[in-house]
Amino acid sequence: MVSKLEILQRFYQIYLEQESDYFVYQEKFYYICRINNFTNDYPYYMNSLNLVGFTVVNNCFNRPITMDYILYTYQIETYHIDTFIRQSMIPIQSTVEIIKIKESWCKILDEAKCKIGNYASRISHFEHFVVLSYYYQGLGECAISVLNQIKSKKIPAGIEHFYMNDSYEVLCCPSNFLVASRVKDLAT
Repeated sequence: MVSKLEILQRFYQIYLEQESDYFVYQEKFYYICRINNFTNDYPYYMNSLNLVGFTVVNNCFNRPITMDYILYTYQIETYHIDTFIRQSMIPIQSTVEIIKIKESWCKILDEAKCKIGNYASRISHFEHFVVLSYYYQGLGECAISVLNQIKSKKIPAGIEHFYMNDSYEVLCCPSNFLVASRVKDLAT
């Protein structure tokens, strides 16, 4: 398998010492990632937010995709996080099965219970984290109970983020989008 460093060297004539998804080269910001299901819709989504976002850099053969990777360049723009949240609330032509949401949330809660279980039996300075984790697990279980009250099997979907941080690199990152329930960004 070819590394990102080799792809950058061979196809873009960018020479780095360390492999990294985000990097600066000749005073320009870059991001390299694998193509994903949202790659084609990314420019339209950024346009709907009135942002430029990340721009594709063609390789030396004038192609955007190189061995399942895409290189982007970007400049940090002024943005408002509330525009991302408002945009995520707009339904798209897709739906999400409620059972899939519940399965995902149950999996997350089970993993959290297992991880915190390692610390719960010990008395240490992490005790308040254990208590808080139980509180948040309870909130997650409450949210699943609310989903159980919904009679339909599917709900309208929106464009959401895997990670929701108030950072341009995170909010506009081309590989940070997914189609999910329209409250994911807001809940995060």
